Formats: sequence, C-alpha cells, structure tokens
Amino acid sequence: MSISYAVYDVVFFSSTISAGAVSYIAWKHAGIVAVAMVVLTLCILTDLLQIYRLARGQVPIKIGSALPQGPDLPISWHITMFSLEVLAALCQLIIGYTLISGLIMVFVFGGAQAFFHLNYFSGVSLKENASTLLPITAMTILSIFMVLTAPAEQRGAMGIPLYGDVLWILLMVPAGAISCYVYLTFQGIQKKEPDENQPIINGDMKA
Repeated sequence: MSISYAVYDVVFFSSTISAGAVSYIAWKHAGIVAVAMVVLTLCILTDLLQIYRLARGQVPIKIGSALPQGPDLPISWHITMFSLEVLAALCQLIIGYTLISGLIMVFVFGGAQAFFHLNYFSGVSLKENASTLLPITAMTILSIFMVLTAPAEQRGAMGIPLYGDVLWILLMVPAGAISCYVYLTFQGIQKKEPDENQPIINGDMKA
C-alpha cells in the first residue's frame, strides 16, 4: 500500500532541515538556535490561532481526504501546547538555557505530538500514521541538534556533558508520550476511525 504525504508537510520538512543545515554551516550553534526559534514561533502562532478559534465556538467542517486525520481536541490541549512552546522560547531567548529549551521541545514534539499522531490518527497502521510526522520530525531534529551543538563552556549547556544531554533527550521522548497518553485518556479522546479520514477546516457553530 502506497503512503501519501501532504505537500505542506514535505515542503515544511525539507525547508526547515535545509535552513537548519545551511545555518549551522554558516553560524554553527547560533544558526541552529535561530532556525529552531523561528519555526517554534510559527508553532506558537498556530496554536494561538487554534485557541482563538475554539474560544469563539468554531467547530470543524468535515470533507473527505485520503490522508490520516486526528480526532478533535479540546481547547485545553492547545493551551497546554502553547504554554510549553512559549516556555521553551523564553528559556532560550530570555534566560539563555538552551538545554532546558531543547528538552521541552523534544518533550512536546518528539514525545507528546509524535505519540498522538502515531496512535490517535485515522490511518489503518502505524506506518500510515507516520506519514503525518514530517513537521514534527523536523522540529525534533532541530531541538536535538540545538542541545547537542551547544558549546559546553557556555551558559546554555548548564555544565552538563554531551552524554548527559543525550540521556536527557532520551528521557524526554517517553516522558512526553506517557504524559500525552494520560492526558488523552483522562479527556476520553479516542483514535479516529479510518472511515472518518477528513481534514479540518474551521467553521462556525451557527448556521
């Protein structure tokens, strides 16, 4: 069975990784940080827009699609993601703690978001659901390299050696996945059925 990818996801992944690679070659660690923060800002704005729409009472309008889709999530999910993403940005841009910022991003994208896409999207298999992971994978890669390229003598590394960074990164992935599972179970969110493969377009509750 062939796996389909959204054009937006492919463009986002390729452009993000390319920008990260070029920036690292040109400016080393600072280049990776710059690209990661720009893309993180886009994620923050996306969640903020979703919070605004849900707060106004807008609900999804369904149309058919062959791509796996996720179940509708409560506004509290988007508020939580928004808060963690803002915290990650503040840790890097204001406090200068690259390690903390990167670990929060790995927790959000490599752990919670990846688990949600793999286990709650409407694909008939994990492989099909994995086709939706390109943007999340790009963010996770940026986060990991942001942490691993931080100079050990600078404040952002917080005095933790490289093997310690790797250990913390490896811990953040299951921590994010478990937290996501507990949250979604508590909220009663179920996996979207394959016959409900529909993209989400925002619309008003009122006719």
